[in-house]
Amino acid sequence: MELLGASSPELSAESGNSARAILCVIAAAALFAIQDAIIKLLVGDYPTMQILGVRSVVMLIPAVILLRAEGGLQCLRTSRARGHALRCVLALATWTTFYFAIARLPLGEVAAIFFSGPLMITALSGPLLGERVGWHRWTALLIGFLGVLLIVRPSGNAAGHWAGVAALCSSLFYALMMIQTRRLTSTESNAALLLYSALFMSLVGIVTWPFQWRTPGSFDTMLLLALGLLGGFSQYAMIQAYRLAPVYVVAPFDYTHLLWAMALGYMIWAEVPDMLMLSGAIVIVGSGLYVLAREAYFVRHAARMTVSR
Repeated sequence: MELLGASSPELSAESGNSARAILCVIAAAALFAIQDAIIKLLVGDYPTMQILGVRSVVMLIPAVILLRAEGGLQCLRTSRARGHALRCVLALATWTTFYFAIARLPLGEVAAIFFSGPLMITALSGPLLGERVGWHRWTALLIGFLGVLLIVRPSGNAAGHWAGVAALCSSLFYALMMIQTRRLTSTESNAALLLYSALFMSLVGIVTWPFQWRTPGSFDTMLLLALGLLGGFSQYAMIQAYRLAPVYVVAPFDYTHLLWAMALGYMIWAEVPDMLMLSGAIVIVGSGLYVLAREAYFVRHAARMTVSR
């Protein structure tokens, strides 16, 4: 009883952190879906690196606001420059492949493929991290990739096929980026994570502008500005979510992004998912949630074993 009483404040704090993390990730998912819709509106008329560069420059505004709120320039001090560099490169790879895919496929379809990321991490955790991946996870993994095939449906449509491959690559890069984010949050501030990635992608985008800049009209300018502001606040919310709670708590609620994407695709472009696409999305989400549920089970089992000792 003493042990239970002593741990209850910690359990209460953990529950509160999890609730805040869930709210953060749901907000981030909604903001990300709105960004996706804006990107789809712009990417047919403007070069990818122009959109990405402007988005990143504008993202510096919320990043600087956050920097001041978290304590100023001292938050940028780091001994993990290589970790930040890796995260920046993964972010760049994520968004360039994502932009390629979203210009060529329906919004909901890209979002569904994008969420095969957790399954990819399961596949790579063995060879890259030395973790044991049991038959339960491998089964979920294989079923999940069948869901991806239902959506991509390789055919004679080369553009659609390569766009599906790009969306799949984007999901892998994003998942790796979020794992790197989780690793860095143990020592790095939210402001540093957001500011360093925004600076890196701003510089990459600006370098390309003299060769491919297209001057936007007033409405498109507003969309570009909104894209950057939404990008800053959504990334902050996602970083905060992964800081407050483990991946297996946060990640299932990230799937609400898919619902927003399908709704926006229908409202703006009248994109109606066919049965194969919906079936594939259900299979991917179900497989991903199963993997996360197994992870949560093992973590809780290990915690119970520790307490019993």
